[in-house]
Amino acid sequence: MFINLSNMKIEQLLTPFLIQNKKFSLEGIGNFYLVAEPITSKDDAQNLIFPENSIEFKADKKANQDELLIQYITENTKKIKPLATSDLESFTMLSKQFLNLGKPLILEDIGSLIKNKEGILEFTQANKIVVNKETASEYDTKEAVDRSFKKSNKEYNSNQPKKSNLLVLVFIILTAIIISFVVYYLFQKDKKDKQQNNTEFVLIEPQKDTSQIIKDSTIIVDSTLNFSKADSNTNTRNFKIIVRNYNNLLQAKKGLYSLSKFPFAKNLIMYTKDSVQFYLAVPITANINDTIKIKDSMQVLFGKSTGVDLE
Repeated sequence: MFINLSNMKIEQLLTPFLIQNKKFSLEGIGNFYLVAEPITSKDDAQNLIFPENSIEFKADKKANQDELLIQYITENTKKIKPLATSDLESFTMLSKQFLNLGKPLILEDIGSLIKNKEGILEFTQANKIVVNKETASEYDTKEAVDRSFKKSNKEYNSNQPKKSNLLVLVFIILTAIIISFVVYYLFQKDKKDKQQNNTEFVLIEPQKDTSQIIKDSTIIVDSTLNFSKADSNTNTRNFKIIVRNYNNLLQAKKGLYSLSKFPFAKNLIMYTKDSVQFYLAVPITANINDTIKIKDSMQVLFGKSTGVDLE
């Protein structure tokens, strides 16, 4: 049995990579370890089965991108490394969003993760058959998936569709609801501040040095991009919430392209101050006292630690 890995998704490449390398990391989530070799199926010598407790998980919010996994994705999907890196980053970001929303993360053949009420990630190994020793592709039964899923989430519905496009649709709907609440809160707060101060706010356009602008066909990076106070007599001002930073322009462009696919990142901008560090940020106009709340909300949406640029 031959399976073309180039047509497989990121989550489908994790199992063969784990068998080959005994370990892999998901950025900001943690590390998975293969502590016992798969065994041969009694029914079919070409099939492999993960013994019970043969896979371990250790949560680690500081876990970095797995360079060996990126290389493996590049080799098996025939994509260039920046695109493979972007695909893996999108996968891990989407996974963290589901975990933050209390939804289980299902890793094919490997198991499921869910965040409990204390905010701790709990791992349950899947009880599945792995087909073909060379590719370690998935072949499982519905009963095996149900047992793993129900153990990590008692409210699991065994008839729930498992197609990835449905998961993406649910994620988009939940994200839109969150953004609507944030926008409504900021609008009401701004309206209240204007009524209290009886002042109209005017955005002062910053001066730009065109000699420091880096251009290509789709992106303008402005080294002097900043926002000034709307009114020095109030606490309302313009600032930026930094959601990513890079030390390479190409990686910054790839990151912007990847994140811009999500509806909550349509206003995302890229800028630099020294042509060395490149930042992806969301421009915000709000009361300066709400900075921490907005920063935390953006951290939930973008799945990584955020920063504030008040310049």
